[in-house]
Amino acid sequence: MLLFQITVSFFIAELSCLRHPIVYGKENLKTSLEKADPPKHREKRWLWGGCGFIPGCEQCNDGLICKKCRPVFTPVEYERNKKKIIRCSRSCPPGYNLTSTREYPKICIRTQFGCSARHCEDCQSHNPVSCANCSQGYYSLQKRVMGNVKCVKKCPNGFTPNVNTDGKMICKDSQSKCQSFVPNCASCLDSVRCRKCKSDLHVFFNKSGMACVQNCPKGFVPADSNYFGKYCKRPLVECRLVSNCERCPDKINCRRCEPRFYKLKTNPLSRAKCVSSCPPGFNRRGRRCQRIKEDGCSDEYCLACKEGWYRVNYNKRHCQRKCPKGFYTLGKKQKFCLRCLARCEECTNGFDCSKCDPGTFKLVQGLHTSCMTSCPFGYTSHGNNKTGRVCTLKRITRPS
Repeated sequence: MLLFQITVSFFIAELSCLRHPIVYGKENLKTSLEKADPPKHREKRWLWGGCGFIPGCEQCNDGLICKKCRPVFTPVEYERNKKKIIRCSRSCPPGYNLTSTREYPKICIRTQFGCSARHCEDCQSHNPVSCANCSQGYYSLQKRVMGNVKCVKKCPNGFTPNVNTDGKMICKDSQSKCQSFVPNCASCLDSVRCRKCKSDLHVFFNKSGMACVQNCPKGFVPADSNYFGKYCKRPLVECRLVSNCERCPDKINCRRCEPRFYKLKTNPLSRAKCVSSCPPGFNRRGRRCQRIKEDGCSDEYCLACKEGWYRVNYNKRHCQRKCPKGFYTLGKKQKFCLRCLARCEECTNGFDCSKCDPGTFKLVQGLHTSCMTSCPFGYTSHGNNKTGRVCTLKRITRPS
């Protein structure tokens, strides 16, 4: 044991002597120390110059994204678990096209997804289950405005077969009703919105829209109106504090003001308050302020318009002789002007645009048309401001 300790001591002394700068030299000493005393924590492999985790990569920030590929390789953008990753390849894979971005002068981007819709020749861009062109003998069916387009041999109930001017066979909504969007609806406002539910149901407005319910949810009480029929509303709370009010039915409204004050209600949904004088646009009548009736309005609050006028909220007016640009007409007895889609100048309904605003692009997706500020990925623009600019789907040519 004593002999072993003496041998180890001589070895350590000899090693220390060799490490001395006079014996070994400063440069060689530094190299020797690095080899003899490696770092305790190994650095990540992608921090090295070779980026070994990404084959063909010359520079990278982490193990997922390569910043610069070697000369014979091209960066390819993939998507995995909703995260972008950049790999290097000698050529673009099938379904990818070579393009350029701010970070990469040349990069392969995916432009074609596998089409999984049945009886379909071409699917829509970035949607492999919605068909753009059905096979011969099949009709295009889109039950919902934002739903996928399916190919069917026969149109279902509520739809009639129709052929467009371009020869495309589609299933058209023959009833143009909203029951597919709002079940148990008795009277529809248009093809997607309900006005009144069936007699034994209540209208309930929630965050997602309108629904017909059997019983009102917690915190709501049933009520009745001529326009909506039975509906759900929040119960009135006892009034505690309304300025200059003599009698009040709830917390924020006033039924009768104190002497020398006048009851003011700017619209049917606003709270009633008490003022010392009527504002412009109102005349004093008894102990309340009455709105001066606008042209075309049939009542004080202009809830309805006279015959031949259209109901619309536009340019601080409620009734117009005709619908302004960007609106479409609805109704026969009571006429309404409803707003078109965004950036649309002329339309016939709320989900199709016939003429877009100047400087925008018309985009056809499935059976519906919208207006965009720029063409989305996978589309190219054609035309000009005079003839109208249109976004068309890119044609991908596979290498022979």
